[in-house]
Amino acid sequence: MQTRLASNAKNLRRRFQNTIFYVGDSRNAMKYLDPIKYNRAANGWTNWMEAYCRSQGRPLISLGVAAVSGSYPSQWQGQIDTAIASGARFICFTGIINAIAQQTPAGNVVQGNLDLMKKYIKQVNDAGATAVLWWERGADNFNATHIANMNDYNRLMVDFIQYGDDDGKGPPDVLVLDQTPFSNVTSNNGTIKLKNTYDGTHDDTAAGQIIGLGMGPIILPHLRPLPGHRLGHLSQAKSGYGARSMFANAGLPGSVAATGTGNSGNVPTGIITKSCTGGVTCVYSVQATQPDANGNTFGQEIKMVLTATAAGSFGCYASLDRTQVKQGVVVRGGGEVDLAPGATGFASVFCDLEWFPSTGGYGPMYDMLSASNLGNDPGKGYTGIAYEPDGMVIPAFTGTPYTNLAFGGNFNGAGSATIILRKWWAEVANK
Repeated sequence: MQTRLASNAKNLRRRFQNTIFYVGDSRNAMKYLDPIKYNRAANGWTNWMEAYCRSQGRPLISLGVAAVSGSYPSQWQGQIDTAIASGARFICFTGIINAIAQQTPAGNVVQGNLDLMKKYIKQVNDAGATAVLWWERGADNFNATHIANMNDYNRLMVDFIQYGDDDGKGPPDVLVLDQTPFSNVTSNNGTIKLKNTYDGTHDDTAAGQIIGLGMGPIILPHLRPLPGHRLGHLSQAKSGYGARSMFANAGLPGSVAATGTGNSGNVPTGIITKSCTGGVTCVYSVQATQPDANGNTFGQEIKMVLTATAAGSFGCYASLDRTQVKQGVVVRGGGEVDLAPGATGFASVFCDLEWFPSTGGYGPMYDMLSASNLGNDPGKGYTGIAYEPDGMVIPAFTGTPYTNLAFGGNFNGAGSATIILRKWWAEVANK
């Protein structure tokens, strides 16, 4: 009889290497939290784990998040199907915290959820992917019954991981992420206490960083080194956009009026302004690009003069050439930003590669790179910050998907800032 690991190896060729998809509850959904209330690049532990792997030359690329806040395993089959269809090499599950808290299924909390999780892990393995599993850590409000259920579930899950099930296929292909040393006060005896949390269940920014950087070394040995996986800042110093460019009009020529709530002025043709939210307004203008150190220019610069009376967000995006978007291709892109000295009340800037299916498939997907707390020092400016999110692997779809390169940012209160965007690029790349 074929073992589960052998079956997994046989199907591995159908997976996109160095890719991951997140399923489960809010602790994985935190990858894309409200960017104003939370710092979505910092609270989500997954972003820090991915950043660590990328820094080691072995990028871990997210293909999406289907996790739903407040959900439990009996509601995850659709998430699992979506994750498998994405082609991800790793599929990451959170634990059963909500099922334990709700004591569901009634009278069968431990075995009922264990059976579901074992079923999902087998489905993931049969598709050729590795299951990445949280060690359930609980929450501050867990009582003695909750803790007993959690401990029983963890113990039985370890038995399954070590010895497999009674189907004769042997142990499953599972990586365990034990976050408790990084997130829990382990000296507590008989109770649970998280170290850095904003509500006793979810991690704050400090915990997200600590956990993510702790989980990185666990998954890193299972990733392929890809030293040439992204175009570096210096690689952009070349004339023109190249045959792989996804900009319909290289150089972003001409100008059009900015649209949307809170916006005024003009932007280059091909750039679309998002409506501002909260107390933010933005005056856009187009100015000639200054040559870089190599004498190259990269189209027109976009200047943004921002004013905020309260917290809010702003942004703009380029709708990319979709004729080159096919299943399995990798879309890469980015740009460069200057933040003028004197910014106040300014929280963060981010760059997104976005993908939305028009029909069929799943979505949306975001591959994001973000920098935070840029406006906390009004006397300091930032020049030449390169934004290059990890490449986005396009999954199966029908119709014509919407594919964008977007830039945006947030204020956490009243203030002002001046930003210049330049060197926007996007291309279809090889895996």
